[in-house]
Amino acid sequence: RGVNLTHIESRPSKRMPGSYELLVTSEAPQAELEETLDSLKDRVTYHQILSRYHDTKDSVPWFPRKIKDLDEFANHILNAGGDLESDHPG
Repeated sequence: RGVNLTHIESRPSKRMPGSYELLVTSEAPQAELEETLDSLKDRVTYHQILSRYHDTKDSVPWFPRKIKDLDEFANHILNAGGDLESDHPG
């Protein structure tokens, strides 16, 4: 469907024992991403969209909750390297 999964993590769910939670980072045009998410809603018990862009009515802004989250964010900035504008604070 044109959705590129760039990162996938899984862990046992604290909310529903015996189930797993998935964290998926993706790149896709908005329309294709919404279509894919709509098709998944019927197949999962629970879903939550965390977005850096807060671009849909269902999305929740992303905030780091652990040091690991900040480290991952910093790695994204450092990996951008030469693609960053010269006045970027990273």
